[in-house]
Amino acid sequence: MIKQETHYSELSDLVLGRQIGFGVYKDVFVFQPNTDLVIKFAATDPAMNYREWDIWNSVDKEIKKWLAPCVRISDCGVFLIQKRVERKPKKDYPKMIPAFFTDTKYSNFGWIDNKFVCCDYGGFYNIFLDGKPNTKLVKANWWGDY
Repeated sequence: MIKQETHYSELSDLVLGRQIGFGVYKDVFVFQPNTDLVIKFAATDPAMNYREWDIWNSVDKEIKKWLAPCVRISDCGVFLIQKRVERKPKKDYPKMIPAFFTDTKYSNFGWIDNKFVCCDYGGFYNIFLDGKPNTKLVKANWWGDY
């Protein structure tokens, strides 16, 4: 009899590609079945995955154009599948972005089909709870590595 751990390990090898990001709440991997997507694994707390899913499914088109689309979430929220962004040189990041982007770390953003978007927006949850976020363009204060 094959142990259950073996099944999980094989499934992980089949689905999780190269790790391309990590943070306090989750690790990000290329999604092997479709490399245009990523799978975000919340090892300890799925709250940020739920928040991104909730934001994506509750905002209007004016806001969505700035966000990497969420595709699917597991029932328990441990896994979130999202469109994969492409990184570009820091010099290509826009000078102006919507005011609701308060965490302007380079690795939270990228491009999908030459469209600039945020790929890590669970931390903006409270801004969206308070009603329509401020979409006025403000000077970006980029920081960090990617």
